[in-house]
Amino acid sequence: MIAAIVLAGAPDRDARLVGLARVWSYVKYVHPAMATSSVDWDAALVRALPAAEKATTDEAYRASIASLLAELQDPATRVLPREEPPAPAAAAEARLGLETVDARTALVVVPSGAGLESTPDLQAELCARFTEAAGRERVVVDLRGPDGPRPGWILSSAIVKCAGRLLGQDVTLPPARYLTHGFYMMQSVTGGAGGGQGPWESGLTVVGAGSVRVEAARTPRLVVLVNAGSADVYPLLMALQGEGLAEVVQEGEVPAAGLLSTTFDASDDLRVEVRHGERLRRDGGAGFAADVVLPAGASDAARDRALALLDAPRRAAAPAGPTLVPYVPGAFVERDESETAYPDREHRLLALFRLYGAIEYFFAYKELMDQPWSRTLAEMIPRFAGARDATDYALAVSEAAVRIQDSHVTLASPVLDAYFGTHRPALRVDRVEDRTVITETAPELAQAGLTVGDVVVSVDGEPADERRARLARYLPASTPGRLENKIDIQFLLGPRGRPAVIEARDAKGTLRKVTVARTLEGPAPRSRTRATPAYGLHTPGFGYVDLQRLEAKDVADAFETVRNAPGLILDMRGYPVGGAFPLVGRLARPQSPPAFLGGSIRYEGAEGTFSLVESLFTQEVPGPGYSGPVVILADGSTQSAAAHVCALLKSTLDATVVGSPTSGANGGVTRTILPGGIVLNFTAQSMRLKDGTRVQRAGIVPDVEVRPTLAGVRAGRDELLERAVAVLERAVAAGRP
Repeated sequence: MIAAIVLAGAPDRDARLVGLARVWSYVKYVHPAMATSSVDWDAALVRALPAAEKATTDEAYRASIASLLAELQDPATRVLPREEPPAPAAAAEARLGLETVDARTALVVVPSGAGLESTPDLQAELCARFTEAAGRERVVVDLRGPDGPRPGWILSSAIVKCAGRLLGQDVTLPPARYLTHGFYMMQSVTGGAGGGQGPWESGLTVVGAGSVRVEAARTPRLVVLVNAGSADVYPLLMALQGEGLAEVVQEGEVPAAGLLSTTFDASDDLRVEVRHGERLRRDGGAGFAADVVLPAGASDAARDRALALLDAPRRAAAPAGPTLVPYVPGAFVERDESETAYPDREHRLLALFRLYGAIEYFFAYKELMDQPWSRTLAEMIPRFAGARDATDYALAVSEAAVRIQDSHVTLASPVLDAYFGTHRPALRVDRVEDRTVITETAPELAQAGLTVGDVVVSVDGEPADERRARLARYLPASTPGRLENKIDIQFLLGPRGRPAVIEARDAKGTLRKVTVARTLEGPAPRSRTRATPAYGLHTPGFGYVDLQRLEAKDVADAFETVRNAPGLILDMRGYPVGGAFPLVGRLARPQSPPAFLGGSIRYEGAEGTFSLVESLFTQEVPGPGYSGPVVILADGSTQSAAAHVCALLKSTLDATVVGSPTSGANGGVTRTILPGGIVLNFTAQSMRLKDGTRVQRAGIVPDVEVRPTLAGVRAGRDELLERAVAVLERAVAAGRP
């Protein structure tokens, strides 16, 4: 019975932790305090977690969220009430009015109810009232409105545009200050920010807001009345206060006055208001501050106080203060918490929440995941919280990373190194016809009884298929082909100094168990070693360039070697070195220069929104290019820069791709660091073909699909290269460029 109760309560607890994670992550990337103060947002989460987990009522849970937000010391960032605001009572028709208080004093009434916005010619009528009032020595402008939603931009805009009718001098509106992000700040594996992508990183921006032009001969003595229902003209009021042109009497509390704020829905039952920017007063302070604040409901008293202020001497203009403040990106420099490989429960959840936020707001391909990222967050909470030891925790991180479904995602930590192994024997395996096959071996291992074409049955006593399935649980990939490639290159890893015990069956069916030393450090290369020259003429005279091995110093010679060949094979299996991109420019045709669509997630602090911003990038073409038919060889090892080379070639040469789908990951990579010192890389830029075709999770799909066969491996054939020659022979015979 106790177990049943615990299990029944767990979903509520985990759902509340999801809400906490979402609030914490959103505030982290939008609230300006993250870059203008010394707030320790990680520590704030750790302090809030116990209360959120222990909460047994909605009130207690909301209080735990409120305690987290209270660490910002910002009343404008708060948990909003669950109850819907009461419907406003029926009110008299809202009308602009001008009252004469005495011979020197006018009162302009601008009732800020929503009904006023439907007034025909609102701006013209409002400007007329202000013009009439400007003839008096003293003016009170009453902008108070009824309880309920504030009026929208129509009334606010009209007030600002007409304000010049009351002013004898130009007034500069206060600038806005807010965060911007354009690329997740790459974290250093040695602590702190690690370089990243230059101007697209996080920053603090101050942007001007224009001015109100003078339209009156002089400025009367001004006092303005506001309350929570007033139209949002606080930038104007802040400007008038700063210039010493007006004072403001406020009735009741006015949350977020003079600030940029937005509502964030953490769940169906939890909404928070979050400051995402602020208007800056003339003295450098943030947000609006009334000169006089009276309790709500003090309607007549507020009016009397405003009239009394008219008799006080006009206040002098405030001295200009700083708008730029020191940028302190402490919240965006992830502490690795590597003092222990097995963080406590709160810091394990911090790791999950940090990963959630980085991917939620800066991964360009969330919509391509098989399930919503927030669902993964919910599913992984018990996994992270219940991790039994350092290895189990690191594997939990790997399982979460797999859900990103991005071939660029890699993880590194000493604990994972110990689990997967760091060394391998001097041989290579590949997945061929659904079997793990030895495709390369050092001569000394061949003498020991392992030869190319042998099918691996087990490694260290673990059956080959079970080993592949185990590794697949922890290796992130965008496409099945790249997953198989990642498994291949890690398949034989084990502890340094511990020999690999390999069972393999040869072409005759003979089963051998061979013990071989693990002498090489790190995973195997992505692609098999090729015996062809890096560039030259391949039988029967077609040009061949291995873009994996072509160096920058050899580009000119390689181009001259192949430029007159009747056909050209570009081998992009693996990862390119320095010569691939320059050669693309030499081969390109001027009428269709190499191009691609690319961009990244940008956060626009003025609006408080994240969006993918893409542009078309075009490469210059230095010469006439290559005019013959072209074949590109590619497979699951073709990733990132390699896939980018393929995309550029297809955009200019209309090349035929032979092989299998590429890795399905392209775009600039960044990294975060999780507690326990776990480094995680992921794609932070989008890249698409010039025509808009996506590469992520699809790869560059071959025009002619060819995969190695077991018979071909045993015979030492390169079947993709053979098919490329056949494709070119047909193209040349048909006269196709």
